[in-house]
Amino acid sequence: MKEEEKNEKLASILNRTETEASLLQKLITQCLTKQVALQSEFNTYRLALQDTEDAFSQNQLEQMILTDELKAIRQAIQDELELRRKTDAAIREKLQEHMTSNKITKYFNQLILKLQKEKTNMVGPCPREGLRQAPSSLGT
Repeated sequence: MKEEEKNEKLASILNRTETEASLLQKLITQCLTKQVALQSEFNTYRLALQDTEDAFSQNQLEQMILTDELKAIRQAIQDELELRRKTDAAIREKLQEHMTSNKITKYFNQLILKLQKEKTNMVGPCPREGLRQAPSSLGT
């Protein structure tokens, strides 16, 4: 009887151990399945991350190129603005010279006309008449 109780006890322990082993086997199988799924998900995320990093690197390169182009365009604009300022200043200077020259020309023309009038007034009829009369009075 003792042997039978001992056997039953051992059979019960064996049964419990086999049940626990079966349960642990199922849990291990579930964990392995979950691990495979997580590994697959991890690989998907890793590939997505790699694609994102590649796209980011490409965008950074494009940004650097565009930034350099923008700097070159800004410099060209600055150069053009400086050239325009210089050209505008030269045009203003030429216009100022032209206006000054026109004023001087106008002044000299007025001065010439004034001098011609004065000369005409000085040489006017009186001296001519005097010269004409003087020879005739000498002849009389």
